[in-house]
Amino acid sequence: MIRFVRGYAARIEVEKIRERALRGKRARMQNGKIHNFGTELYGYRRDKDRGVREVYEPEAAIVRALFHWYAEEKLRVRSIVKRLNEQEVPPPSAKGSPKSRTDAPAGVKGKSIVSSETQPTKA
Repeated sequence: MIRFVRGYAARIEVEKIRERALRGKRARMQNGKIHNFGTELYGYRRDKDRGVREVYEPEAAIVRALFHWYAEEKLRVRSIVKRLNEQEVPPPSAKGSPKSRTDAPAGVKGKSIVSSETQPTKA
């Protein structure tokens, strides 16, 4: 009987926590602010005080180039990746340029974002 009561109380508490969290998120949205969790979108930075996203120009220029290459020049993804590698554009997860990264595993430093060894070959 005690197990049942404890289980029921825990379930009620979980529902209360969930409801409070949703209420806070809803209030933030109604005030015109964005959420304060998750990863940053490439090309934007979050201003947590004002609750808005702002364009981060160094990455936004890359996004514009990607769009131009894909939508206007009709390049394939592989060609776009090649251009990004030639320009030494680091992947979104990299902190700094590929040459300056110290967190890369041994033997990976300085390699391209997508290497030909990882691509499937057509048979």
